[in-house]
Amino acid sequence: MTKFIDKIDVTLRHSVGVILSIMTLSVTWQVILRYLFKLPNMWSEELARFLFVWLVMFGSALAIRYNRHMSIDFIKQKLPARFQLVLSVLLTVLCMIFVSFVGWQGLQLLSITSHQLSGGLRIPMAYPYMAIPVGSVLMLIFFVEYLANLLWTNKKE
Repeated sequence: MTKFIDKIDVTLRHSVGVILSIMTLSVTWQVILRYLFKLPNMWSEELARFLFVWLVMFGSALAIRYNRHMSIDFIKQKLPARFQLVLSVLLTVLCMIFVSFVGWQGLQLLSITSHQLSGGLRIPMAYPYMAIPVGSVLMLIFFVEYLANLLWTNKKE
């Protein structure tokens, strides 16, 4: 299972790098056309915006994998170790419920937007909205891994 999750991790890291590179090129192209040649270009700005959504979802999943999301834990640190574990498990399960809800709503958006075309790229709007359920599934996978590690580590002690 860990090897599979590690492969997802590597794929996500590479995807984030590619997305960031394409976004940079797209925005640079937009700036050159707009300010040097006075030719506005809709598709490059739209591409950067759509890729940003994918970047955020992939980055959020990776942040879960490495426990890098911002948290305020001064109250948790004052609790006994047993209650810290219970609170961590409870908060992780609540986050999983929230991410599941967001993913479900993202799936609903796909059915609504599948026939709508974007203004600049003329692609179905389902492609940018697909980032929501895909990112949610990735986040859930990493939350399950985090929860398993949390419970396994504390079970050994």
